[in-house]
Amino acid sequence: MKSISVIIPCFNARSTIAKTIESLWKQKIPFKEVLIIDDCSTDDTVLFLKNKYKNKIRILKNKKNSGAALSRNVGMRAAKGDLVLLIDSDVVMEKNALRNMLEKLEKNQIVFPYMIYENGGVMYPNNLSDEKYLLISPCFIITKEGLSRLNNNLFDENLKIYCEDTDFFLRCFLVGLTCAFVKEAVIVHKTNKKKFREDRYFLELRNSFYGFIKFYGFKLQAFDHAFRVQNILQLLACGFFNFNLFDAQINGYDKSKPLSYKIRKLFYHEEKITDKGFIFILYLTGKAFIEFLKISPSAFFERKILISKINNKNFFYDNNY
Repeated sequence: MKSISVIIPCFNARSTIAKTIESLWKQKIPFKEVLIIDDCSTDDTVLFLKNKYKNKIRILKNKKNSGAALSRNVGMRAAKGDLVLLIDSDVVMEKNALRNMLEKLEKNQIVFPYMIYENGGVMYPNNLSDEKYLLISPCFIITKEGLSRLNNNLFDENLKIYCEDTDFFLRCFLVGLTCAFVKEAVIVHKTNKKKFREDRYFLELRNSFYGFIKFYGFKLQAFDHAFRVQNILQLLACGFFNFNLFDAQINGYDKSKPLSYKIRKLFYHEEKITDKGFIFILYLTGKAFIEFLKISPSAFFERKILISKINNKNFFYDNNY
């Protein structure tokens, strides 16, 4: 049996991470190692883990708070197993989830489970397109051979958090990694509701601009990814109407519904990005664009690297981006 390295990035996860780890033990499959990557937590997460698990886990601490992308990279580069299981610190694996995922891994480099929220709502996949390839990162397994084909260019640390997972999986697709959805494997993601999502709106918008530049012209029309023009416009529309789409999805917002449904939601919704008014939304939007301009040279640089790694020219120059 191939050895498995578990990677759990965390930040202030004292209230959730124990359930994540315990759900892993209950899978009754041996792990080569369990690596916790702490992103400079300000609560007692690290002390709690040291006292509770002692030598059962290994804790790696970032020098400064750097976001999910860097934390995952630290873990993947330190991993010694043949397979790498990445799982967020607010995710619980249901019974036999890991075993079911491993069975599908024999013919693929990436496998991912059925992801639901605590309230029973579907997190991912939401449609047939989602089932074909993973675009989010709460839980997945990737082979070390698959990682090697990315040539150490793992999660893009310019993105830090939000959309960094979409960026990663689009590149996995472009370098030819195969991916399989395992419906029989179920994980539960903590709902973790917040009253407002100001930071998320700002960061998703900034990172969407970045991803648009990085992936412009690639044939990715099969994916409903965040970097498509229509999805960037949708995010801007959500900002204009102060509509917190993320929490709306947790509460049952259905992306597959017709346009009339979506328009009604824009005008009549309870979930808000902020309570500070429209002027503040404009400020966040402008700030996102300015911050994007600062990191845009990196987007062009990363694009050049990506193009140099892709031998199949059929992936280029899509007019329906």
